[in-house]
Amino acid sequence: LVIRRNVVFENECDIPFSPHGHKTPTDGNGIIMDDFYNTQGGGQEGGYQSDVLIENNLSFNNGGRGIHVYKSDNILIRNNTTFHNMRVLSKYGSDPAEINVDESFGTQVINNIMVKNPELKNPALRFWKNDVETTKVMNNVVVGEKNFCGQKLFEKDNIYREADDQSFPNFKNPTVDVEFDSIDDFEAYFSLARRSPAINAATKANAAEVDLTGKKRPRRRVDAGCYER
Repeated sequence: LVIRRNVVFENECDIPFSPHGHKTPTDGNGIIMDDFYNTQGGGQEGGYQSDVLIENNLSFNNGGRGIHVYKSDNILIRNNTTFHNMRVLSKYGSDPAEINVDESFGTQVINNIMVKNPELKNPALRFWKNDVETTKVMNNVVVGEKNFCGQKLFEKDNIYREADDQSFPNFKNPTVDVEFDSIDDFEAYFSLARRSPAINAATKANAAEVDLTGKKRPRRRVDAGCYER
């Protein structure tokens, strides 16, 4: 399964998820891998076991998480950009994050940019009840808090900044108020300006081959996020 080169924004859910006992909304996410174990029934018998690739997506201004993995294994999340999500779910709790991984094995979060809204109490990056042996967090640019819920996960070459440092990624013109005629117009908002710390910050060993626009990424030095400068 591959989820690649999408722009996902302004998805919201204000309806409580009552079938499983939730009295508040739980969704409105930009991208979600939801219960590939099939614990809730109604899906493939035995669940979905194959690898999943989520790359070169832009997810912003959603009511829920930018990218969410729940009870789903072997997910590679690389070279995505998330910005100012959690517009609805922040009203009901402080746990969900821009990129959020719960109760999953083999998740790799690599070469992404995530920027939380500083006015919200939610973190930018969160892991809960994951397998510490197979979960990897590498070469991400994170503006906002991280919450690994006490887990000692494998981390390498990540850049963390406080939520108030909104200009740190140095996007061209980041905004939640967009006008567009095609998917290419979003590059004017969220591509990287000169001297962005995300330039050349990614690991080439596990990077997407192209960016959101289809531009080929260089062979040696690769940028974090969905756009290659």
